[in-house]
Amino acid sequence: MAYTKTTWEDEILDGAERFEILDDLGAAVDNVTDLAQCQIKLKNTVTKAGTPVDADNLNHIEQGIEDISTGAALSVKGVAGDVAGDVADIQATINGYALRRFGSSLGFGQIVENGIADGAVSSFKIGSFAVTENKIGTGAVTESKIGEGAVTNPKIANFAINQAKIGSSAVIEEKIANGAVTEAKIGTGAVTPAKTSFMNTNSSSAGIYAGIVNASGTAVRLPSGWSVQRISDGYYRLTHNLATTAYVVMAVANSAVPRDVSVERNTNYADIYTGYHDGIGGIVRTNAAWDFILVKY
Repeated sequence: MAYTKTTWEDEILDGAERFEILDDLGAAVDNVTDLAQCQIKLKNTVTKAGTPVDADNLNHIEQGIEDISTGAALSVKGVAGDVAGDVADIQATINGYALRRFGSSLGFGQIVENGIADGAVSSFKIGSFAVTENKIGTGAVTESKIGEGAVTNPKIANFAINQAKIGSSAVIEEKIANGAVTEAKIGTGAVTPAKTSFMNTNSSSAGIYAGIVNASGTAVRLPSGWSVQRISDGYYRLTHNLATTAYVVMAVANSAVPRDVSVERNTNYADIYTGYHDGIGGIVRTNAAWDFILVKY
């Protein structure tokens, strides 16, 4: 409840303060024999009444002091709106929230991006291993938010930075301190083809691809979306999704017996031939397991 103040005023008399002694009936006393039978009365005329010093006014003061001195648990006193008003409790109801101005109101809440001054979060302000995976919003760490040299080896918790937490093009060469990215700092599977500039599976970009095929033409390992089949003895077709001939293939036989391997490339597939020399200038086509590396440029 808002506190209504009392304006205190002095009583003003028409002259110097004077009193008279009267009897119980209000008549003048000429000969005082028993003061218990008398009364003292202000003789002056009151030209302006003052504010009474009585229980109502004094208790009003006490109530105002109590109201401003007590409040709800986990709260501060203030005016939450952007215009002058009554002081009330502003309560922190959620753990971890801070008191801040948000728009036209004052209250407890999370600190948003524009509430942090540029350069406020520096390398020296971050405790070792304080920034963990669950503390970083997806895409929250962008290039403009990382100070030069701020990301150092001691500031990175093991496996804290994974693929989902890094914005595209956020980590560039000048943002990484020398020696900051070590083997122990890279989570298993964190460096994927999509995060590198050359080894990737994007058919519109350069990349390196590899695979393993057994002698029957069954794939042991192939890039995503690729397939292989044995057309005939020693003749295999490796179908890819590159839609170009701008690539080179190196294939080797994976066999205890020496085998020759040759490759013919096409727009959507490459033909692989395995066999051996017959000793008289010819090649005998025969099945063999083979491994390959394809480089698209």
